[in-house]
Amino acid sequence: MYAAKRNNRRGAGAAGILCCLLIVAGLAGCGDADGRKTTMNQYAEDGYMGFSTAHPGMPTSPNSNTYLNTTEVVEQALAHVPHIVKTRVTFRGATVVVRLRVDSSLNAYDMAALQTEARERLNAALPRYTVRVVVKQ
Repeated sequence: MYAAKRNNRRGAGAAGILCCLLIVAGLAGCGDADGRKTTMNQYAEDGYMGFSTAHPGMPTSPNSNTYLNTTEVVEQALAHVPHIVKTRVTFRGATVVVRLRVDSSLNAYDMAALQTEARERLNAALPRYTVRVVVKQ
């Protein structure tokens, strides 16, 4: 019986030494080679886990640009399309409705061609929106 108690004490002592060694090794692994403590880089508090900081030019929502900026993009895209008298832009979520008032001298075929050209230019300028073009005289 005496030998059994003695073996249990050795096992407990070995387990204690092993635990101490593991704690020391774990604490030694918490620093850099030059003795500095490592720090975690925090995400920006933007609700996107740092995504908008890493990619500042990427849109994070359909409304990431202002309506004024998008309206200016529409006007720039249509600046070189002839026969447009007036442009009106309406936003409906992810859809942009562009109403064009054109010269009264255009016939139906020319109005359809102008509508197609305007839609192609706007689709290229505003890829994240669904573009609808309405042409009237």
